[in-house]
Amino acid sequence: MARSKRHHYVPQVLSRRFLDVHGKLWYSERIDQAAFSKPAKRTPQGMFWERNYNTTVIDGLPSDQIERDFWAPVDSELGEFLTEIEEIFEAGRTPSLGGASLAGFKELVAAFLKRSIDIGGRYSPTDIGNELRDRILGDARAVSVLDAYSPQEFERFGRHIRAVAIAHRSERILNTLRSYELRWALAGAKDSFVLGSRMVLISGGALNAMSGGSDIIFPLSPKKAAVLTPRFVGVPLRMEYSRGMVKNVNSEMRKQSKALASHSRELLRSVIRGRSS
Repeated sequence: MARSKRHHYVPQVLSRRFLDVHGKLWYSERIDQAAFSKPAKRTPQGMFWERNYNTTVIDGLPSDQIERDFWAPVDSELGEFLTEIEEIFEAGRTPSLGGASLAGFKELVAAFLKRSIDIGGRYSPTDIGNELRDRILGDARAVSVLDAYSPQEFERFGRHIRAVAIAHRSERILNTLRSYELRWALAGAKDSFVLGSRMVLISGGALNAMSGGSDIIFPLSPKKAAVLTPRFVGVPLRMEYSRGMVKNVNSEMRKQSKALASHSRELLRSVIRGRSS
């Protein structure tokens, strides 16, 4: 079997929930701190991916084992969850998760918080490999190791370290989420959430600043977002988000994401310009 190299940091199963009637999305990537590229139509396969993002080294050779054996089942689980949730909403009810179902969703959220290229992708394989090389240089007994490996091989080691670290289960995040409850945010008829490479937003922005007081917002479609909150007392299970609230979510997704997508070109244009929901 050929090794996969196109690795999606946003699951295609999630992107498909945001498609337009023609089965595509308008997509834009960040050019610099202030600007995004002109929106272009893409399929889920052609967006939110990076070559070898999850590639590791096994027995000295590149491997897609983490992509196949870890992330593929995670994405499949997300797809099943999204289908189940949508069926409940279509039946006129509001999903109420508890016990193992809620714990399973929190596991997904914790995984996607780290998988995002806006989090895990901040750590360059080259930088990680160079740091490893520098540490070896600092140990006179191990300097001879450098003779056996090229800079490109150290970069591959750096990519391996990053991929394994991203896939590693985070007890710290899960411990923080333990007391959280799940609520649902629904956008109005004329409003929609965008999909961002960050996927899961933390109020306050930084993963390392996440605390028991941070809300977690996870848009699952243009009209629905899951909200994990520690302030669930007095918060209804189903929340109708005003236009201003949807705008705030989209604005924050723009600030925290490398790339954005929407079924609506007009919406995506306004969001990347920082003007509207």
